Amino acid sequence: MAIQFDNGEEWPVEMRGSGWIKDCKEGKSWRMKKLGGLTSLDVKKERDKKMGKKGKICENCGSEFASEVGWLQHVRGGRCQKLEDMSESQLKARRATRAKAVLERGEKLFEVEQVEVRSCNGGVAKACGSFLYLGSLTDKKGSSGPEIRRRIKKATETFRRLWRIWAMKGLPLKLKGRLYSAFVHSVLLYNSEVWTITETEMKALVGRNGYLMRRLVGEVVRSADDKRLTESQLLEMLGLESIQLLIRKRKLQWVAHCARRGEEDLTWKRMVREVEDGKSKWEVD
Repeated sequence: MAIQFDNGEEWPVEMRGSGWIKDCKEGKSWRMKKLGGLTSLDVKKERDKKMGKKGKICENCGSEFASEVGWLQHVRGGRCQKLEDMSESQLKARRATRAKAVLERGEKLFEVEQVEVRSCNGGVAKACGSFLYLGSLTDKKGSSGPEIRRRIKKATETFRRLWRIWAMKGLPLKLKGRLYSAFVHSVLLYNSEVWTITETEMKALVGRNGYLMRRLVGEVVRSADDKRLTESQLLEMLGLESIQLLIRKRKLQWVAHCARRGEEDLTWKRMVREVEDGKSKWEVD
């Protein structure tokens, strides 16, 4: 195959995948820009740099890239793998890629001591982005978002499995509310005393709780003026407390539990530091 330029000169080339061609004379590889299609990689990198775009994180394997271009090459090139399937050399290369992305974004990189974690049988434990501990999902960033979304799904599944109880017409609403609190709230708010909840996550919890309460009460029950029942009306009918109040009570109980362990306890010291930190998302009021 040959490419003809405007001056009539022809160059023999060899076609490669993804728009790449190889010059048969000099052995160089070139990437051809499609007419009316995507811009070249260099142009896109400059555009992302001017716009100040942040890095991209792969949702599948958790790899972090300085720009969207690197992420697209990672996904389309078939190099995306889960952490459990990666070898030690691949994990080492991934750590180097993440460090490079951090430097390109201008963030500070701190050196820490490498710790080798071994399992009970003596094998080296592989790195992971998240893990379950005592029934709670913990990720590398310490965020409560994944655990809150997981709790919402589990509470919804628990509510649906008890549909025969909610459909009983002989049970009063107050009794159904007590059963709802025992079965659904206990799943929804499990370990909520240590959550760092954002405004969006709180809205998600309150919204899901309101949706389930409406399913429990039923569409037949309406207010006097035939409008949709508010959250306060549903809570009064079922004899329940709001999600915000329940979480606040759990956090206060956790603070009291830590205080009883003494001032020298590491948990209490960490608790005091979090409360005194003005930027901390963990709060009890």
